[in-house]
Amino acid sequence: IDLYEDVEFVDLGLPSGLLWSSKYRIDEEGTPLYLTYEEAAALDIPTEEQFFELVNCCKWEHIMGYVDRGGYSYKQTVGKYCEGDNGEYIKFDDKGMKYIGSGFVPQGIRFWIRDDEDDAEKKSVYIDYQLSEGTPIVKIEKVDAAKAIIPLMLVRKK
Repeated sequence: IDLYEDVEFVDLGLPSGLLWSSKYRIDEEGTPLYLTYEEAAALDIPTEEQFFELVNCCKWEHIMGYVDRGGYSYKQTVGKYCEGDNGEYIKFDDKGMKYIGSGFVPQGIRFWIRDDEDDAEKKSVYIDYQLSEGTPIVKIEKVDAAKAIIPLMLVRKK
């Protein structure tokens, strides 16, 4: 799969001029593509600084949807829209992450960010379900780079 094929980059009017992919990179079936850090690092993934520019310069809104768990259907946050000052937006779906050999871990919105430290754990973004005065609650978390597979967001300079 060509990881740049059909990627739509969006200008959110950020001070840096950075463009973000409009949503997670998807596979041939239309589901988010989960990659190891090594696979993602060969591509144009965002840095921590670029991510915090996005957090601080955009307006964030919940995407609500119905989730079926154990025979019960209830409404909850299933993602977030991130809107720039220019009215353009990108979408983050709640797709969690996976660990090779153990399945899906439903841990909110996640994607890899660039991590140049030479260790076995690499940085990923975690965006919580909550918003605090319109700003997402976020964490930069290190996860096992050899076992975790996480969705992919791409960036590109204008």
